[in-house]
Amino acid sequence: MLETDTSLNLGSWKITDAGLVHLKGLTNLQNLNLNRNQITDAGLVHLNGLTELQKLVLSGTKITDAGLVHLKGLTGLQTLGLGDTKITDAGVADLQKALPDCKIYK
Repeated sequence: MLETDTSLNLGSWKITDAGLVHLKGLTNLQNLNLNRNQITDAGLVHLNGLTELQKLVLSGTKITDAGLVHLKGLTGLQTLGLGDTKITDAGVADLQKALPDCKIYK
């Protein structure tokens, strides 16, 4: 991947938490689709350094409210997809406080 690439579609690639470690150096990434992968709360810690992210799709993953703490630092997020996860309305409300400018879809 070139350093200038800003979008990455990894939907349905059977990616696990361990695979997310390879995203760390992609600091210019603005759009990331991780839907329908085997990602859990533990894997979300690897997204912390992706501060340029504007759109993130985590639909169809195994994440829960506990993992949302790892997304609170992604203050540039404008859109977050959380459909078909174990995220509760309370979890969304808490995350929305940290990311007031982000549209969160559940």
